[in-house]
Amino acid sequence: MIAEAITTHRKETAMDKSNAVDQYAHGYDSALTLVQHARRRAEKQAAFLLPHLQSGMSLLDCGCGSGSITIGLAKAVAPGKTVGIDVSGVEIERARANASNTEMSNILFEVGNVYALDFPDNSFDAVFSHNVLEHLNDPARAIAEMQRVLKPGGVIGIRDADMGGGRATDRVGLPRGALA
Repeated sequence: MIAEAITTHRKETAMDKSNAVDQYAHGYDSALTLVQHARRRAEKQAAFLLPHLQSGMSLLDCGCGSGSITIGLAKAVAPGKTVGIDVSGVEIERARANASNTEMSNILFEVGNVYALDFPDNSFDAVFSHNVLEHLNDPARAIAEMQRVLKPGGVIGIRDADMGGGRATDRVGLPRGALA
């Protein structure tokens, strides 16, 4: 009877985790988060990706937050289109406000889900993500979705915390070196 209860609890716990809604652990509205996000720039947080970007490319930023990095990426691919998505409508509104303070006309911000990107296959020349995967229950699924919308020969740039030492490319079957 105890073994049965433990087994039931384990199954329910596993189901809870698999159905859990991913949330940004730090919250979007703390003073510290707002200051830290405002300081982020493509020149620092996406420096590894910038040499792979060219004028005219299309780019998707998954988990764009307030758009501070996305705006710099849009400059790098201008006049190509740049789309930033985030699950938070509040962050998308901040991103739109930040972009309106620039003269960028090639940038669009939308509420979106990295597990179900609302774009056809092979839509973007480049996909970027910064500090998103660490907050997801299934990062490999998110990377696979990013790869789905990437054009053949495109580049995926991911900058994230390495909490476990494992390679994301090993979990989704991407060849070594496939991620910039």
